[in-house]
Amino acid sequence: MGNGWLDAVETYVADTDDPRPLRDWLHGRGLEPARLDRLPQWSTIETAAVGRADGERPDVTHVDRWVADAVRGAARFEGGVVVLALYVAAICVEAWGRSSHYDRIVGVITAAQRATAADGDPVTAAVLRQLDSLRHEIDVARALVCTAPMAMVPPAERVLIVARRAGEDAAALAEVCPPIARYLARLAVAKTAYYRGIVAAARAVGEYEATGRAALPKMRRAIELLREAESSGATGDTFDTTELRAHRRSLQLLADAADDDWLVVEAGRIVYVYPFALRGAPDALVVRAARKHGRDWRLGGHPVRWMRDFLPVGDTWEGATDRRYEGVVLELPDLTITTADGRPRGPYRVELRFSQLGNHYLRVESALRDARAGNVYEALHRAAPEHGLETISGKDGASNLGEHVRQILADLGRRIVHSVSHDPVLRQPLEDAGRPLSRVEVKARPDLYHVVLSIQDAALAAGPGRGAARRRVNSVGELRGAMGWQILGHPVSEATYALAEWARYTPAARRNPLAGLTLAHEHVIATLNTTVLVMLGTPDVMVEPLAAMAEFTASLEGLIGAWREKIVEYRLRLVDSMDEAEKALAGGRMTGVGDTLAQLQNQQLVLQRLVAEAQSLLMHLFGPALVSAEVERAILDRLAEASGVNRLRADLYEQLDQASSGRAEAVIDALARLSEQRSRESQQRRDARQRILVEAFAWLFGAASISGVLQVLQDARWMSGGLAARWALAVLALGGVGCGWALLRLWRRK
Repeated sequence: MGNGWLDAVETYVADTDDPRPLRDWLHGRGLEPARLDRLPQWSTIETAAVGRADGERPDVTHVDRWVADAVRGAARFEGGVVVLALYVAAICVEAWGRSSHYDRIVGVITAAQRATAADGDPVTAAVLRQLDSLRHEIDVARALVCTAPMAMVPPAERVLIVARRAGEDAAALAEVCPPIARYLARLAVAKTAYYRGIVAAARAVGEYEATGRAALPKMRRAIELLREAESSGATGDTFDTTELRAHRRSLQLLADAADDDWLVVEAGRIVYVYPFALRGAPDALVVRAARKHGRDWRLGGHPVRWMRDFLPVGDTWEGATDRRYEGVVLELPDLTITTADGRPRGPYRVELRFSQLGNHYLRVESALRDARAGNVYEALHRAAPEHGLETISGKDGASNLGEHVRQILADLGRRIVHSVSHDPVLRQPLEDAGRPLSRVEVKARPDLYHVVLSIQDAALAAGPGRGAARRRVNSVGELRGAMGWQILGHPVSEATYALAEWARYTPAARRNPLAGLTLAHEHVIATLNTTVLVMLGTPDVMVEPLAAMAEFTASLEGLIGAWREKIVEYRLRLVDSMDEAEKALAGGRMTGVGDTLAQLQNQQLVLQRLVAEAQSLLMHLFGPALVSAEVERAILDRLAEASGVNRLRADLYEQLDQASSGRAEAVIDALARLSEQRSRESQQRRDARQRILVEAFAWLFGAASISGVLQVLQDARWMSGGLAARWALAVLALGGVGCGWALLRLWRRK
């Protein structure tokens, strides 16, 4: 124990699980803890993978190799594997506290267990068993974000089994390794306190939702267990303590509402809208590709089931222009989803809608019947990529809807490129425009989605539980104040951190954004990622157009975001070129001015063309000609304002204004003046060279002419031959000197 490993463990155990002493010890032995730090961290995932249900699924070989190398290195030192195992557990807990990319964390845990499986040292074995506990705890969290309380019970009970074994290991190692014994004893107490409360709370919530008031004794007992664990100090100053408090408050609110009215959606429809955009190809060409080849595509592991060469939209979109909301629909097989606790959901109808205007989206629709508050919350949250793992029909292994959507859109990009590349008619316009197929891609943010919930029939139940008596409601006013109403006015959050978290939502007091445009018994609630249409007693023929407008508004987020990204990208290119040009001007570099000017002018023209296209599109999308009546235009405008689309539009307009700023023109003018000056100077140099050449030839021809005159004088005997010869030589010498001087000046100018 002379290498200090026990001191590092002692400091770690005593200092509220701060892993830095372990890290320093590993670093001092050249074991590269910095490389281990990256493995469970979500921000080391490739950009394309961020937002997936569980992050990038780590390459097993890659993670195993790094962890195995670390284990082999640690094994060379006494206590090294113990320190390494404690450090792996600590960094995994830290990563878990920051992110829901659970697969990254579980992959590291699995690699550590696999690499140390043959280690028979009792101290090491006792520490490694706590990695099992961490794995089970993550399973509890996965069930929680599935909003499946009963699915939390089995993994929580497995945590309690590991905690009991930790207590036994602590007793056995008390004399062998006191720091590890204290560490294990503390874990045993903390995990037992926390997960006893979780098991009781999850069971109580599950039974309360099913049986109502009959489960109140269990609810109260669970609340008491959570309070005891919270106040005992067993979990210390950790996020476990804050979660105990959150669970307890949710359960208390549920119990207090046992005699209240509870919302039940007896008939409704839920639509998940996942907007996306196509980069590198005109939207009209993409629609043509889908119409021509889409029925042969396979997306997300499923073949396209049907193709409709039109968008199923109503008379609302019969605008006063030929630039209408039209396109094509690809229908995929219906999905059924089984929740983490075994409850079937669906079927879900899945469609890809391609629009000539560019507001493409993937649409998932399902009926919502006999849905109580917890069911409504579950249905809304299912859209989020952070939603927990469920079983989706036709998919191997556990997944979720957000992950399935991501796979469909990833396949879609490849299918479009393949179809266009093998179709000369579709490929030719791109080749004529100089657009490479490698630039064609589907752009979709994983966190960009919108849920449209239509409620056409609702009831109030006299308390929770499936058997509670119900009464039909006829107005929205009767629903306000009911338990579950608050869910409708809250946006879908990225994750769930407590049982029945919705019980702590602020009651939905949002103003109806369509007030004055809908009937008295109708109410609309819009948030950043949800639109709820409470249409009690309204016929489908009136609900459908309003829901379609809500979907259209939601789909604009992908289009506007893609245009903003495109403008920013081209602006950055232009700015880089301007920076280089300004450096050249400031430094007096004169080479390549013409090429730089041509490049800047071309980039500025491309950017201005994009600005003009974007402005024209925005004017059309938010103008009166898109729809058939002013009322529909007013509804779209108010939905855009309430859902935050107008904010995105304003941001895009700001980008367009900045793209039209005068800096580029100023740089181009400076380069143009410099180019013109260079051109004048070049012309002056050419003129000077020509004058010198003329002067040189003038000296030669002048000398030759004078020599000819002397010859004539000699022939006329006006001058003796000797004198004429001397004069001729002198004249020729003078002409040669003059010509040589002119040529010397010409050489110097070069």
